[in-house]
Amino acid sequence: MLTLKRTTLLLLLTLLLPGPALGAGLYMAGHGVRGLARGGAFTAGGDDPGGIWYNPANIGGLDGIHVLVDASMVLLHMDYTRVDSGGNLLPTVSNEGGVLPLPTIALATSVLDRRLALGFSFSAPYAPLPGYPAPSYDPCANPGSPSHCIDTAHTDSPQRYNLINLDGTLFLQLDLAATYRVIDGLWVGVSLQNLFASFVTLNSITSYNGALSSGPEDPDFDSLSQTELVDLFNPSAKFGVIYQPHPMVRIGASLQLPFWVGGDATVKVQLPVSPVYEKSSVEGDTADVSITLPMVLRLGVEGRPLPNLRVELGFDYERWSVLDAITVKPKDIYILNIPSIDRYKVPDLEIPLSFRDTFTIRLGGEYTLAPVPLVLRGGFIFERGAVDDAYASVLAMDSDKYMLTLGLGYTWAGYRMDLLYAHEFRPVRDVDFRDSRSLQVNPINPTGAVAVGGGRYEGSSDVLGIGVTKAF
Repeated sequence: MLTLKRTTLLLLLTLLLPGPALGAGLYMAGHGVRGLARGGAFTAGGDDPGGIWYNPANIGGLDGIHVLVDASMVLLHMDYTRVDSGGNLLPTVSNEGGVLPLPTIALATSVLDRRLALGFSFSAPYAPLPGYPAPSYDPCANPGSPSHCIDTAHTDSPQRYNLINLDGTLFLQLDLAATYRVIDGLWVGVSLQNLFASFVTLNSITSYNGALSSGPEDPDFDSLSQTELVDLFNPSAKFGVIYQPHPMVRIGASLQLPFWVGGDATVKVQLPVSPVYEKSSVEGDTADVSITLPMVLRLGVEGRPLPNLRVELGFDYERWSVLDAITVKPKDIYILNIPSIDRYKVPDLEIPLSFRDTFTIRLGGEYTLAPVPLVLRGGFIFERGAVDDAYASVLAMDSDKYMLTLGLGYTWAGYRMDLLYAHEFRPVRDVDFRDSRSLQVNPINPTGAVAVGGGRYEGSSDVLGIGVTKAF
């Protein structure tokens, strides 16, 4: 439990948080090489297997069998200059997390004289795995390098109470979609989903008790803590509709139901180096975490004013306000032999998040340079952030965002090759340390936890992607 406050918050924000239910947090506001190249404006015009992510009805009416394979990388650039709980300016740290390919494998086909379409998609949400400097808790293990002594650990890793890294985290989503043509021009679809989640987070907690240390950020009372949550069964569903009243107009809508994610998380803790805890130990290593991820409504209208031109305007609404707080329930976790306390049972925690509903506006499209089999794509996205300044941290840095996207498609020998580049702009965010409500995890003295989200956040993201689609 000792790190589960940050675990649950990260689970919320890095589930590259369950698939299409997320746009806020650390996820991109789009998915797929072709779809994101159009600014994620793909709810009405996603007429290939990659469109399942946005709207299961997108696959209605396809000829033959369509197979799609693509992969993208999200490059997060983030600098954080913390102002600690005492008002001291600390050194800037930068994201140094690894970059993983984010794949999509999808297939769709029509049967029953193109009246019924079936498809599946297996993919990872678009998100980075952020990582920051790890503190040294070995007292002057290297006397020649004072920056690695215990008394300066707080300057080595000022963000440690929120996050060190997410090494070992992986999320994959399966969609099984079916779409039926009700009448000419009207398709309805459903996708049954499951999220496979392996979530691993490393951060620091504190055992500051209000009396025995020099302050609430005294590194002598810090503990490295790793939490692993593996949850392979997280079902949900998505419904969609496509209506084409005219060959030049296509209207789409989809509703993503919430995901209910949770289970037993395993916690490993390295106790503080302070002599106060020389005889202490932790008993128990399991806590129950449950999170409800929000409903998402997507709307889109695609116009085809010219034979080779397609333009879509889209709007998404995500009900993030359901995450006002998260409850963490330790399963008989005790801290033993604390001075004057023989056996301390770690209590349930209610973690305030105060997330707000978000919305996204998208404009994008594509133009085919006939007779050359080359397609130009582009788009723009604005997304309202789910986290206000008071709850900002290196985990929850979700402010308002703007994204420009570009893409190319080229068809050769029946194969369509797609390329993507996107850049996300994040306005600089300055959080007054006195206003921050992002708190340490302190199982010994919860009321003594101090705010750790103050300071300046500066960052952006780039997305690079490549894909291949083949129709048989």
